[in-house]
Amino acid sequence: PPRVVKSRSLFLAHRPSTFY
Repeated sequence: PPRVVKSRSLFLAHRPSTFY
């Protein structure tokens, strides 16, 4: 769903360090 993708995108953009 687009909602989940948006949430993930925002999370990654907000905390790229955590993703890596």
